[in-house]
Amino acid sequence: MSILEVKNLVKTYGKGDNLVKAVDDVSFTVEEGEFVAIIGASGSGKSTLLHIIGGVDNSTSGEVIVDGENITKLNADKLAIYRREKVGIIYQFYNLIPVLTVSENITLPANLANKTIDQEYQKELIETLGLTDRVNHLPNQLSGGQQQRVAIGRALFNRPKLILADEPTGNLDKKSGDEIVNLLKIANEKYHQTIILVTHDMNIAEKAGRIISVEDGKIIADNHKEQEHHEEENEDSHESDAD
Repeated sequence: MSILEVKNLVKTYGKGDNLVKAVDDVSFTVEEGEFVAIIGASGSGKSTLLHIIGGVDNSTSGEVIVDGENITKLNADKLAIYRREKVGIIYQFYNLIPVLTVSENITLPANLANKTIDQEYQKELIETLGLTDRVNHLPNQLSGGQQQRVAIGRALFNRPKLILADEPTGNLDKKSGDEIVNLLKIANEKYHQTIILVTHDMNIAEKAGRIISVEDGKIIADNHKEQEHHEEENEDSHESDAD
């Protein structure tokens, strides 16, 4: 089942000779439970694409349909509800509330939506993130990797339809970055979260099950790793038969 449909999406800046197409007629679908990496160089349009899907930027034309709802048609109020309830966004610089503890930052989406806090899920999530001994700490008492773990917990807490991660390892050392990507894989496998991760690093993109390559605002490749694996197996089988 498709949880996301992007149809002929365009985002332009400027006019005339100064016109720039940040997103240039992009179309693709994402199935529920997929882990997709969108990779491209700086300025390729990958982050702009992610921000439009997340409802934090507007498209010039085209459609983005999430869970059957065309978010490009939503007014500001409904778009705010969409961002709060249907997507969890993880940024490079964490964006935690400095006066809230780890526990309070993680449960913030539920509190904003006036939802009852699921205490068991909160405890399980904090344990999964390795933050049990940090629940009462403030963000400035945490390392960068720990702050990003809190940001992941906050994004997961409302069980959104989509988790969108915009260069989530860009501000971290390699070890912490690897831990963050592994946590996203756990979220995908354990909680069946649909994840779209934007990165410029192929080593990170390789952790996903599908890699969409973007260049100059266009999709230039869309590869499913499972499909590639099956193709390799089939090739090996044919070679064995030939022998």
